[in-house]
Amino acid sequence: MTSQMPACLPLQFYITQDVTLGNVIIVFRKLPINKAPSPNSLTNALLKGCREALVLLLSRTFIACLDTGYYLKLFKESIIVILRKP
Repeated sequence: MTSQMPACLPLQFYITQDVTLGNVIIVFRKLPINKAPSPNSLTNALLKGCREALVLLLSRTFIACLDTGYYLKLFKESIIVILRKP
């Protein structure tokens, strides 16, 4: 007999790797420049240019999200554009 979690409980998961400044810097370096801006109109080129100022703030924010299980609504938003083939 297998036990099942009730459907009303949130799914729990565990992160086995800590978020470090190095991780955030690597993500910044891998951002593609010629992509559409985010919903708040920030481009990847702007984010890359401000990397030095943002890396500590963002790494602390990501760690706090993982520690508390609370994720900012902004992190859950996206814009999807469907391009039809000719």
